[in-house]
Amino acid sequence: MSSFILINILSDVLAIIYAIRISKFSKDAWLFYITSIIIGSSTFFLYNNFSIINYSYSLEAEYYNIAIAVLGLIISLCLTIKTKSISEYNKVYISLFLLVIISSFVLLTIFMTSEDNFTKIEITYFLLFDILGIIGLALLAIKCIQGLFVQAVYFGISTAIAIIHNAFYNHDVTLATLPVSFDIIMTIIFTNGYLRNKNRY
Repeated sequence: MSSFILINILSDVLAIIYAIRISKFSKDAWLFYITSIIIGSSTFFLYNNFSIINYSYSLEAEYYNIAIAVLGLIISLCLTIKTKSISEYNKVYISLFLLVIISSFVLLTIFMTSEDNFTKIEITYFLLFDILGIIGLALLAIKCIQGLFVQAVYFGISTAIAIIHNAFYNHDVTLATLPVSFDIIMTIIFTNGYLRNKNRY
């Protein structure tokens, strides 16, 4: 088994642990998420010379995920915010919070892709789909149980996309199976977590 596949499996395992822990709103959940991103992105070193600066550039696409994870970690460790349903939050507060998150993500993505050869359609698709994941992460960072539902939807859609992509383009069984299996597991974990927490809050 290649180093690339092993690193991705390890990253996926850590992400699954994160999903299980965040479904219980455990304080250490975000540590697993951040570690998963860092390990997953370390495949950069398999194909490039060792350079921390270049590696940091390769992490550009994950900056926002890491920032939200750090926010979630700080809230879990330093602030006494209780797990709530979105209906219990001040509507103005939650709207402004999500507006800032989404706007910043859109601007960051446009900046990152401004010099690349992405078409407008690809950028639009990337933004619309990833914004859903960002909203889920942001809601989980402030301990809102609807974040679990949004993440379940996000990974459910990701599962469908991965299956369609593999049917047309991917002929490697291992590379085709891993992402689909991961997305299915994450969908199940977040769905179960949402249903369990929905009955509690």
